[in-house]
Amino acid sequence: MSYEELVRKFHELESDDPISLVANEDFSKADELPDNSREAVEKDAAKELALADEIKEAGYPGKDFDERLDMELAENNLRGSALYALAPIDGTPGYAVHPIALYVLLQWTPEYLERDPREKSKIVDSFISRMNNPMAKKINISPT
Repeated sequence: MSYEELVRKFHELESDDPISLVANEDFSKADELPDNSREAVEKDAAKELALADEIKEAGYPGKDFDERLDMELAENNLRGSALYALAPIDGTPGYAVHPIALYVLLQWTPEYLERDPREKSKIVDSFISRMNNPMAKKINISPT
């Protein structure tokens, strides 16, 4: 598989996550939270690991050092994200101990306020709406 194909797959995977989009200054899904359910987190982690494996199996393609380094960083990012979500903490999956969507949302609040081109009142209304969303309140802490 080529560098270009793997980059496209990486960006497609990242574009499924509203928080990743905002981190890359794409505000098309700024009013959404990712699905924090066990099924969704495990599905996302499986996709991340599958793409990481594809990158490794392709031999970190690229025409120069920078592109090959991009591939190694992408692989490590994907594996780290899956590990962060699934690694057990005292027998409970990490995503249940620290729900990723809410944690990252709160962690990124200053960046949202600084980068989001919408009026500040709309940004704050969006935060409140997301916090009142039933998905934001659902935290599954049962072990897998």
